Order: sequence, then structure tokens, then C-alpha cells
Amino acid sequence: MPVLRIWGIKELGITKKNHIWQQCASSSCSPLYSFLLRQRLFAKRDSAVAQISRRAPASNQPHNSTPALASNRLRLLPAHAPSKQTDEPFVDIVIFSKKSDCAIMPVLRVWGIKAVGISKKNHTGQQCDSSSCSPLYSFLLRQRLFAKRDSAVAQISRRAPASNQPHNSNNFCPVPCPGYYEPILHVIGVISTILNVFGIYLTMYRSTHKSKYRFCQLYVQLTAFCTEFDLSIINPAYFYFPMIGGINCGMFRHFQVKYEITSHFCITIFAFIFSLQVPSMFCCFLYRHQIAAKCSPSAIMTFNKHTIYLLLAIFHIIPVMLTISLYKSKLTMAEKKESINLNYPDCYHVLQDFTFDMYDPNINANFLIFVFLVSFLILISIISSSFMTWRTANILNMYRAIMSTRTYQMQKASLTALTAQISAPSVIFGIPVASVYSVMAGNSSTFHAFAATAPMFVSMHSMAFTLCLIFTNAQFRRIVFHRFYKHLK
Repeated sequence: MPVLRIWGIKELGITKKNHIWQQCASSSCSPLYSFLLRQRLFAKRDSAVAQISRRAPASNQPHNSTPALASNRLRLLPAHAPSKQTDEPFVDIVIFSKKSDCAIMPVLRVWGIKAVGISKKNHTGQQCDSSSCSPLYSFLLRQRLFAKRDSAVAQISRRAPASNQPHNSNNFCPVPCPGYYEPILHVIGVISTILNVFGIYLTMYRSTHKSKYRFCQLYVQLTAFCTEFDLSIINPAYFYFPMIGGINCGMFRHFQVKYEITSHFCITIFAFIFSLQVPSMFCCFLYRHQIAAKCSPSAIMTFNKHTIYLLLAIFHIIPVMLTISLYKSKLTMAEKKESINLNYPDCYHVLQDFTFDMYDPNINANFLIFVFLVSFLILISIISSSFMTWRTANILNMYRAIMSTRTYQMQKASLTALTAQISAPSVIFGIPVASVYSVMAGNSSTFHAFAATAPMFVSMHSMAFTLCLIFTNAQFRRIVFHRFYKHLK
């Protein structure tokens, strides 16, 4: 349909009808889909109607007697049926147009329209032998109607009843990047940066026990901080949900335009960093499990090295696959125009923004793989963290009798703190992400304003992690409150 608009044909809607053109309400009536089209006939004639029929008699074929067409005008005429008969009914269409439209013909094959021949004629339909006769190019097309019925008729009319024009619920386009959006994200980013730097300092230099666990916590903090810094400072994206697309409205968009860094590349890097938070959290749970399992007799509850390496490899391969699938989901400019024209015609102007980018799973199926991998990564993160928490707690309860009270209390406190540190950020960015999933799955523009605020909540999850880290660690609490108390004095 977007290609047909190039020749002045506009889609009015799609209706589901049966073979006798009545509304099809039953699943047993073998419904076909009829496309109601409107052709804008630029020649000023009140009775202009172009009809395409499966069997058009020769007497019904109007003679081309109109004046020369402008470069952006079009006429559709029924053509003679070819001599070769086929099992499938067909429609022949003659389109008079300029030579520049030749590039569109391959695209029409997507809809089952086949180019049968090209002839060079003038505006009266006669063979053009002179270079001074302003030739037009007529394309003889054969459209195969795959539904095998004798009375199949597709009609393109200049005037269609208003009652047959269903409303396009996705015909919307929000105001790009509201004025309040960028300042709020930047404020969140500045506060989060300060808290994250302070949290990294506490983790690396003020921990009571200089164990390897602090490197697992550092891994989580760095991935969360990089994700949040990118989303709130470098590339604060404003999304056009339910459209899978948006623009960059941050201060660095000027550098992005200057050095021709596409938003597709930026969002791919963001997706990779964001997805690394799952393996970083898994490392923390795995470490706590191994420490608790060593308290069992002969460390029988611990995982061997091969199992650990396999689990770590799986959790790190998925983000890489996820990033590759997103990178492969890129659309060309022609595909973006096609998707915008078909689904969101009011948003066509956003294509002029260099930072705008979008994805369409109906055009590039790699995006479906990306969505599947994201869903799978979230699922295994929930399952693995829940299993590790349950197994670690079970080990502590099972071998409590052979542990010292101090060891048991320390292991229990560490597991509780880790669960709180992971749960709070997960809730903060889990709820908006779930809302975005719902809006996109329902393809509803009603809740666009709510879904568009999701980056604000996502950009606060590292802040929540750092606060939970401070308030669940007794040593860190003493440092913070002691400094605060001294400052008040």
C-alpha cells in the first residue's frame, strides 16, 4: 500500500468479507480480505471511475483521450487478457507513468503483481517514435488473484462512501521530546552518578572483608551505572510507543548528527550494556551460593568448575546474541517510509530527524528474535536468582548445626542484603518495562504518555541499587551516618 500512494492511490481500510461480499462473521465461511482503495484522479472529471475486472470485455475498455498527464499523475485502465490461460484468475492493469517510476515495479511483486511488459507510448496511447512527443511509459501488470472464485472483482473508485472508511487507531504522532523530559532525565543522571561513584568507593575501599565478592558487586554497579548514564546523560531517548521507534533529545545529539552516528548504533550499544546486568547479578548469587555450599561436609553442595564455567558462558552468550539480533534488525530508509506510511502516516515528518530510528518486525524478522531473546533473558534471570536464593537458604538451614553462629548470621545477612539489592532495582525498572510490553503488544496509542516515561524509571534503578547496598550493609551505614553526624556538628 505505501508504494501505491506514490501514484496517488490511498488506502481507506480493510474489510473481511466472504465470497458473496457480505460481512463474514463465521470462521467457516472461508473469508477473503478486500482492500478498499481510493484513486485520486487529477484530471478534472466528475464521473471518473477506474474499474479493474477479472474479465473485462473489449467494449468496456475506455480509450485514452485525456490530455497529456503531468509527471505526478496516473491512470489505470483494464487491459486485454493475455492469450495464455492459467489456473489462477488474474487482472491486467495498464499504468501510464513516468520512467522514474520504473524502480517501483520490483516492490509491487511483494503483493503478487507481476510486470508483464513495458512499452513506450505517448499521451494518446500511440507508439512514440519521436523524441519530441514527451513519451510516457505504460506498464502492463498482471495481478494474480490467488482466491479461486469466478466473481472476484477488485474496484478502485474515486469516491468511496464514508461509512466504508474504518478509523485507523494508530494514526497518531506525539509531540517529540516534551520540554520537561530532558531536564528530568539529566537531574536523575547527575544524582545517580554521584551515588554510584560513592557506592563504588565504599565497595572497593571500605568493605569489612576484602573478599572477591566485592568484584561481583562492582560488576553489577558498573553495568547499572553505564546503562543509566547512557540513558539519562548521553542518549536520553524519547520513544513513540506503540511505534517501536524514537529520537535522541539529549545534548549529545549534535555530535551524533555531526559525526553521523546513527541512533540504531547507539541503541545497540545500550542494549548490550543493559543486558549485561543479568549475568552480573547471576555472578553475585553464584558466589554467595558457593560460599554457603563450602560449609557442607566435604563441600558436596558446591558446583564444580565445569558447571560454573558453563553457566557463566550461557549467561554471557545470550547478551551477545541479543545485541547481534538487534543490530541485524536495522531498517533502510525505504523500509522506514513504507512502515510509517502504512501504520503511522501522521508521523511521516519524523523521518527528517537524523536521530530518529525505528524497527518493524513485519519487515525485518530479526527484531522478533531480539524480543524473544530479551524475554528469555528476563525469564532465566528470574528463575536462576530464585533458584540460587532458595538453594543457598536451604543449605544454610540444612547445615546450621555444624556452622558457628557468627558464620551463619553473616551468610544469612549477606544473602538477605543481596536479595534486597537485586529486588528493589528490578521492581523499579520491571514495572515500566512491563507497561511498555503491554502497550506494544496491544498496539495502543492511548497509553503512549505513560509508556514514554519508562526511561525515567529505568534510569533510577542503579540509584536504587546503591541505596540498598548502603542501607543493607552495617559497615556502610556506620560510615554514612557518622559522616552525616559529624557534618551536622
